[in-house]
Amino acid sequence: GYLALSTYLFEWDDVSFREYRIEVGVTGRESGAGWLQKKIHELGAKEKPMGWDTQLGTDWIANVLYRQGYKSWRHHDNNGFSMDWFNHFGFQVGNFTTDAFAGTMFRLGQNYIENFNLSYPYLKEEAASLYSYEKHHGFGWSMSAGINGELLAYSYIFDKSEEEGYALDDNTFNISPYAGVSLYYEGNKITFFFQAQSYSLAEETKIDAFGGFKFLLQF
Repeated sequence: GYLALSTYLFEWDDVSFREYRIEVGVTGRESGAGWLQKKIHELGAKEKPMGWDTQLGTDWIANVLYRQGYKSWRHHDNNGFSMDWFNHFGFQVGNFTTDAFAGTMFRLGQNYIENFNLSYPYLKEEAASLYSYEKHHGFGWSMSAGINGELLAYSYIFDKSEEEGYALDDNTFNISPYAGVSLYYEGNKITFFFQAQSYSLAEETKIDAFGGFKFLLQF
């Protein structure tokens, strides 16, 4: 298990942002992940969750992140359609993850929230909540597609797996294509997405892919 507390600082205008993040956390029993899963299983499951007797020991984690993003192109036509092209890049340094990353995303829609169109598998997405203009009104929609890349220097998960005796050959460079559809109403946003990721390990023969949805409420 992993439990973390993150502090963010953002600077932004209508076309760009800078993000600074400090994250501290703990792994192992003190994270409370095993206790939480056992309590959830007690609510309805008959079998106890397995694997927590062999979880990793306690380690204290510290990570810092810097990221910059900007809209390199925007277009609004007379029929109400809008498009934008968003790019971002940055790095993380710490004893949980050390990497550099970059990505690009194209969006097409009508009356969508003028935020930074960010969706990235390796990072949290708080920057997507930064709105450039006044509060959104009415119904809108958008379709997005893009790709992100990560140059990995260190992973706590891979490092501890190797210490446990697993013969891992992790790939240094990973790419992740993304496609999603978002619906907007007033300050609410719901996104349905599909995301894939290149092999994290050299021995893998199947690309990791998953879908899901996210809900965002603007107060």
